[in-house]
Amino acid sequence: MYGVKEIRYILSNKTIKESDKAEIEDALKDALMYAVADSGFKMHEDDAKYLKVELFKILVNKYHYLRLAEIKIAFRNGVQKVYGEFIGLSLASFSQFLSKYSSSQERAKAVIEQRPERMIEQHTPEPLDPMIRVKELYRDFKKSGTCDDIGNVAYTYLDREGKIDFTPEQKRKFMELAHAEMLVLFDPKKAKDLQELREKDRKFVALLQGKLEGLKKVKAMKLALIEHFKNNKYE
Repeated sequence: MYGVKEIRYILSNKTIKESDKAEIEDALKDALMYAVADSGFKMHEDDAKYLKVELFKILVNKYHYLRLAEIKIAFRNGVQKVYGEFIGLSLASFSQFLSKYSSSQERAKAVIEQRPERMIEQHTPEPLDPMIRVKELYRDFKKSGTCDDIGNVAYTYLDREGKIDFTPEQKRKFMELAHAEMLVLFDPKKAKDLQELREKDRKFVALLQGKLEGLKKVKAMKLALIEHFKNNKYE
């Protein structure tokens, strides 16, 4: 489950209303990909197309104040049953996830911490300086050798500021490393029970079929950020 701290930093990004159609569709596609991978359910191509169209409408019309990365948080929390039981990866389920997340105490607290002097209903918190998040993640890295850049906020900021100077070849290597780590993570041989075996098997096959490229890219950026921290200080 994503907590107040992670949500608070994602609130520094632009809203769905401020994003163009392609950006929203990419974020939605990525969020659905995570939902499928996390749940272990299969999704027919026609069902996926239908969900993308209908959920796009719902997001633009009803949840336009959410940040793009919050779509993924809502869906991942949902399939992990943070909001209770659900029946399959249906439109009703995803609508429930969005509704429960947008009205959750965690998001409310995050908004208040961002902008305590205004009412939550405005949904327009002041953006935080992304460098604060970079420094926090750097401290995590110094302590443990790793860090979890939720929503790739830190990496995206550093890349936009020209501080990420990896070559295309190096970035390709990070994708290869991400693929290798995911192969180990989803290895069916490491399943502890039948349910986990089925879930790992689905994800393993999806990875080999190239259906988890979005997840792979996210993981590659996290690996790249860790490598960047090895040679750069943010104190």
